[in-house]
Amino acid sequence: MSDYLPQEVLIKILARLPPVYLIKFRCVSRSWNSLISSPFFISMQTEQAILSKPVSAGTEQVVVRRYSKAQNSEVYSVHIDNEEFPDDKNIKIEYPFRDSTRFYYRVVGCCNGVLCLSDDLFGQADSTLLWNPVIKRKVTLPVPQATLDTMEPYMFVLGFGFDAENNDYKLVRMAYVQGDYGYVVPPKVEVYALSAGNWREFSGEVPMNCVVEYFWSEVLISGKVHWVAYRNMGMQEKVENLIMVFDLGREVFDEMPLPNALENELPINLNAAILEGSLAVVQYDERVWSKSCCIWVMKNYGDRESWRKTIQH
Repeated sequence: MSDYLPQEVLIKILARLPPVYLIKFRCVSRSWNSLISSPFFISMQTEQAILSKPVSAGTEQVVVRRYSKAQNSEVYSVHIDNEEFPDDKNIKIEYPFRDSTRFYYRVVGCCNGVLCLSDDLFGQADSTLLWNPVIKRKVTLPVPQATLDTMEPYMFVLGFGFDAENNDYKLVRMAYVQGDYGYVVPPKVEVYALSAGNWREFSGEVPMNCVVEYFWSEVLISGKVHWVAYRNMGMQEKVENLIMVFDLGREVFDEMPLPNALENELPINLNAAILEGSLAVVQYDERVWSKSCCIWVMKNYGDRESWRKTIQH
């Protein structure tokens, strides 16, 4: 039938179908499998699903990953994101790579239903995956150029998101060599585009003397990845904290200031987040065994004066 339909018409028809049918239709032909698995189609199908089913307050969904001692493995599930957070209504997701990791994967980020996972929680590892649990499709990324075989002991940071300008999923990877007095800057930066299928070296400018630790979470807003970062000032271990930004479409780095109260805070106590669609930073009293925290929100994106301390627990 597809031989008699224009490609754009076929895409619009398939994008309106439930994922359970799309999984079966991948077996129709190589061309259908390639189409349904492409970043462009996944993005269109996700957008179509959102538009056809408006989200009301309290019905948003969130993916939760936890470790089950009883099953001795990770468990992924989808929950309704509201104040009750009912556990009895969660949907468990099939975990397809249970035997391919030493312990369990770290969730780098999630965008349009695609999860980026990295096997780096317990030491150096080069295993990174893109996984769409709805259509049961996963892609194992190739080994990057910066590894222990090519560099001295190092630490790396990943950023993941969707480049709407080019309809492509991308990752940025920053590898910091461990020096005698901290990390060597600037890091070696590589960019991966799903459409190309390989890592390529980044030749642009990186914010001067900035470090992002690998376990700090990312925030994706408008196709830009944000992390809390710090700049070593070289004065009795004093640091200057900031937000480091990578634009996935333009592939350029930028930086944004934090409120004055957070500039010289211990960077390990800060973490980037999103609150009601706005860029936020969670400030803990301690990173481990924290008893309290507060949340700072940037009310107007890019405006330093709009940072507000809104929540404290």
